[in-house]
Amino acid sequence: MDFSSLYGIASNKSLLRYILRLLRHTPEVAGLLMDADGWVEKSQLLMAIQCARADCLNWGLNNLDSFLSQHNECQGFSWDDTRCRANYGHSTVHYQPQNLTQLPALLFHGTCRSKLQEICRAGLLPMGRLHVQLTASQDYALSVANQHERPVVLSVVSGRHAAGLCGYPTGSHVWLCNDVPPPCISSCLFLPQYG
Repeated sequence: MDFSSLYGIASNKSLLRYILRLLRHTPEVAGLLMDADGWVEKSQLLMAIQCARADCLNWGLNNLDSFLSQHNECQGFSWDDTRCRANYGHSTVHYQPQNLTQLPALLFHGTCRSKLQEICRAGLLPMGRLHVQLTASQDYALSVANQHERPVVLSVVSGRHAAGLCGYPTGSHVWLCNDVPPPCISSCLFLPQYG
């Protein structure tokens, strides 16, 4: 089902932002019970969506699955028959990832030039989220950077950390870590902003 024709593009973006806000930041606002891995019951999420959006009152779990499939190009969601979660971007204390592991040798981080001086001094910090988000995809880092004025893509070399840099896999190209010290940031690519 093409949801853009049913509700309009602006409405889709609004619904996507609402779902991400619930799954990443404020599950308790909608009464969602989140486990330590960030999973919530899809039936609870569907009920929260129906309460917030009159245009979704007739939705069933298949509609929710279809919506998540159509809006998962950045692999921001995972779901199964009964549960759903955001893969990264959490600020809620309910989410406590497991499986700390060595990060891949080279990852990327999209940001803006105005933050470079602080990054060079203190490294990459979570900045209001639980973790720093790194990606194995330079294209994804570019898309994140382009959300900012004067975009920059940083290269992160995990082997430059004395013990190796550790983090959490998300099941997609995104990796989470507590911080990235300055010696692990090897280069930055200044980019013209594109549309």
